[in-house]
Amino acid sequence: MISFVPQLSCLRRGISRMASGLSRTFVSALTALLLISASSVSAKNAHTYFRTYTINEGLNSNSIYGIVQDSAGFIWFGSNNGLCRFDGKQFRQFRKNDGCGISNNCILHLAIDRKGRIWLSLDNGVDIYDPATDTFRHFDAATDDGTRICNRAIKIMEDSDGEIWISTVNEGLFRYTPETERLTVYRHDPADDTSIAQDYISAVYESSDGTIWLGTYDKGLCAFSKESGKFTLFRAEGGGISQLSD
Repeated sequence: MISFVPQLSCLRRGISRMASGLSRTFVSALTALLLISASSVSAKNAHTYFRTYTINEGLNSNSIYGIVQDSAGFIWFGSNNGLCRFDGKQFRQFRKNDGCGISNNCILHLAIDRKGRIWLSLDNGVDIYDPATDTFRHFDAATDDGTRICNRAIKIMEDSDGEIWISTVNEGLFRYTPETERLTVYRHDPADDTSIAQDYISAVYESSDGTIWLGTYDKGLCAFSKESGKFTLFRAEGGGISQLSD
């Protein structure tokens, strides 16, 4: 990167000598303008370097669906052919049937909880990887009526209270409370306009006020309040967003 500090120092002294009859405000403004121009030129001369990693460098697939970085600095990649861990130099691969314990090779999303465990969204539910023991286990918690996550899970999110939210394809939204090991499922009820709008949930997000926001497949946006236990539906109407339930 080119340095403009010496040049600017000379310019500042030159301006001071040449503009002795000018106001100090004008000189300061002109000097500031030169500083901004120099910074702009410096930025234009800065270079950003990219490196591409493929199966030739050790990835287990060129189709990557999820990426997270853990507290140790490892970068994890979920793909259609298993899980990969990158330490900055080499890739370590985890696949079903290689003895690692992972239950499915199609990994759609990755999330890290506050205990450092990695949650994997799979075609057949959810797996959890514990780096402390270097082991995988299948998430087999059940609701009070015995419902488990058996099919495709899409997104996983830990909220500010430490609860885990899991969105699925046509199985609704699951809420897991680690302290009590309680699993709750929310599904659409046509007779209740405060229920979740659709059982296909493609996105989960928590806003700063604790609201859980859900993107459905084609029924709009839902906001869930933990206080009321109810969903509010928003859909695009006439070029804008309309609130359809409360």
